[in-house]
Amino acid sequence: MNRASSLRVCLVAPGRGPGGQAVQAAELASWLRATGAVEPVLVATDRALPGVLRPIDRIPFVRTVVRHLVLGPTLLRVARTCDLIHVFAPAYWAFLLSAGLAVVAGRRARRPVIVNYHSGEAPDHLRRSPRTIRWVLRRAAMLVVPSEFLATAFARHGHRARVIRNGVDPARFRWRSRPGPYRRFLCTRHFERHYDVGTALRAFSRIHRERPDARLTLVGAGTEEAELRRLRDALALGDAVTFAGPAQPREIQRYYDDHDVYLNSSVVDNQPLSILEAMSAGLVVVTTAAGGITDLVADGRTGRLAEPRSADGLARAAVAVMDDPARFAALAGAARDVTTLHHPAAVAAAWVAAYRDVTMERH
Repeated sequence: MNRASSLRVCLVAPGRGPGGQAVQAAELASWLRATGAVEPVLVATDRALPGVLRPIDRIPFVRTVVRHLVLGPTLLRVARTCDLIHVFAPAYWAFLLSAGLAVVAGRRARRPVIVNYHSGEAPDHLRRSPRTIRWVLRRAAMLVVPSEFLATAFARHGHRARVIRNGVDPARFRWRSRPGPYRRFLCTRHFERHYDVGTALRAFSRIHRERPDARLTLVGAGTEEAELRRLRDALALGDAVTFAGPAQPREIQRYYDDHDVYLNSSVVDNQPLSILEAMSAGLVVVTTAAGGITDLVADGRTGRLAEPRSADGLARAAVAVMDDPARFAALAGAARDVTTLHHPAAVAAAWVAAYRDVTMERH
């Protein structure tokens, strides 16, 4: 089907998880709908398993495989009512499950498929699984990534990618200037290995030694939470560090509003929504230079950068802005300018253009 006035897009993505892809997919669907040019139909890859299969939902990896097997007939049925398929693709085996299933459904339904790859693990994934990636992308009409970092990674392996940035809605995150001194630190990354929140804690320990009135709030959850709590105790940080638990997307603004500096220590990353959100809310971002983060944060201009796993470097970068209102204001203002490139209207327009390109090629 192909209406002259609008396009119906089968959007295949996580629908209920806490991660950035689920948030970005939900927001993108609303931004596309607002254009009047696209009718998105969300097909969730993480929907709860039905009936007798429900106990499998408690088994990692197995549940993902079974969910995609169950998803297949639904995806094919929805794809046949749409003009094209847009699939959010993670890395490694989950890439084959999500993007692989989408291109198979696209072939059967005779609909073009856009593979929208998001993972900062792309360089390692491309090195480990070149044949799998090649098989999927040869059956896709277009590869889209949110950063130059990922476009470059794919280009090194002969795959051309279009860059369409992640979006951040300024209506959700109220930008405001902040008076010094700047002592309130925030980190909203999940407590998982590749986000290396332990380095943020170690960096904050050094910051706290120099500025005893500094405070850090950790918003999130994950498999490393117990280890991080032990590390806080070992560093004798006490109530200077608060574990606030996970927050829903609609709740996260209040944390940005109550803090000054966003502290990030990931070792693998792409274009994290949390950094975009912090910049949009007026925080200064102090982060490790992992993956595509350097597409967002220019050291000394739109934030501060340190080498991954360097607690000392992260602490030094943070201390340099904590008592300097002029520098803080300059960094926050320049970061705000960066977020205008990620405005929902610009992101939606870029996607509408991509959809039209692949559907025109089909005819």
